[in-house]
Amino acid sequence: MENEIKLNEDYVAKLAGVANDVLAKVTKFESPLGVFFTPYSTPKAAFFSAATIVTAPVMYGSLAIKYSGHALSFTLEAIARLVEGDFAKAGEALTNAFAVLIVAGLTGVSALLSPVINFVDFIGSLVKTAVNAFSNAQNAAPAPSMV
Repeated sequence: MENEIKLNEDYVAKLAGVANDVLAKVTKFESPLGVFFTPYSTPKAAFFSAATIVTAPVMYGSLAIKYSGHALSFTLEAIARLVEGDFAKAGEALTNAFAVLIVAGLTGVSALLSPVINFVDFIGSLVKTAVNAFSNAQNAAPAPSMV
């Protein structure tokens, strides 16, 4: 089970692109600025970054729906426990429902913000890659002779 969770986390991180890194930093109350605008080492990396503009909101939206379903499940469990008269477990189920509903809402907001975050990073990284390539070409060019 632990390997499956780690696999899912890796999968989410790849599909979400830089948006995942930004959200990880923000949830730790750290500045996310260090994760932006990394130059691309290959055209494949640039293509993958462009793809995350589309894949991230789909993935986050799917997770938001999943978490909403969990919240509904906990709410139904709480109602069933109330009918049974087990108020302690009903309160626990309602607490779980509320917590998962908050996660669903935050994940939904992530679905809305992720394409913007990934698009800004994509453009910035393209520019940085071009600037680095230009400066490397300038440094590699032979110096003009004065003869």
